[in-house]
Amino acid sequence: MNESPPATAYLKVLAKGTGENLLTNGSIKESDIVVVEKTTNTAHKNWKVVKSGVVGSSYYGTIQLMLFDTKEGQHDYLIQLSNLQRTTIQYTVTRRETGSPCKPVAFPISNIKLTDHPFSYMTEQGKELLNFLIIEL
Repeated sequence: MNESPPATAYLKVLAKGTGENLLTNGSIKESDIVVVEKTTNTAHKNWKVVKSGVVGSSYYGTIQLMLFDTKEGQHDYLIQLSNLQRTTIQYTVTRRETGSPCKPVAFPISNIKLTDHPFSYMTEQGKELLNFLIIEL
């Protein structure tokens, strides 16, 4: 058996200048967000807006992408944020032998970034979270 939970990437969308979360203030509605796998031009269904948990937590009001890729290489997803902005999230998948008979191969994800818009990584307790991107519009 070689199963593990999907990797996740988070995108927080803030208003430039005020820092207000555009997903929690109603400026961007979940129904107006579209995520497309760029290579195949097909809708990516494995995403959601995080609405559960503690209001005020870092993850509340973020777009969470579940990444199931087991194909090595670079992967790109176009995210349409209502009529405000389009951005592309990109990451790299590598294949790694684990040496474990229970899970002989792993497919770690790295280099998560936006390719067409300035962004920053979330910092918690002095550490950058490299799967948590912040964009200001």
